Amino acid sequence: MGLTDFLSDLLAGTDSQAPVSSLSAGDGSAVIVYECRHCGTTVGPETACCPSCQSENIVEYAIE
Repeated sequence: MGLTDFLSDLLAGTDSQAPVSSLSAGDGSAVIVYECRHCGTTVGPETACCPSCQSENIVEYAIE
């Protein structure tokens, strides 16, 4: 699941299987999403290598 799919599910209020974590951000809260920069697969925070494409380029997005 890519970031676009995750955000669509989040805004639609559906139950997503994406691994995310919460982060306190001063005046609100943020959702942290970990995603492969190469193929867009959403992965967990401990992932070092994408299970879909084997890329090691994992990025972290904070969505407030």
